[in-house]
Amino acid sequence: MGPEGGWSSKEINTIVQQDALAIRFGERILRTETAGIALVSASASLLNLI
Repeated sequence: MGPEGGWSSKEINTIVQQDALAIRFGERILRTETAGIALVSASASLLNLI
């Protein structure tokens, strides 16, 4: 999850230098209230847990 206005170039470079794993959840920008639920649901589906 990231900031509401998106990441700045400086922030992205800092994150990349720290070897962070970037995961994109499509082109949609999800609200904080629903992002976690959507991620868990999609992960469970991909792992055949539901």
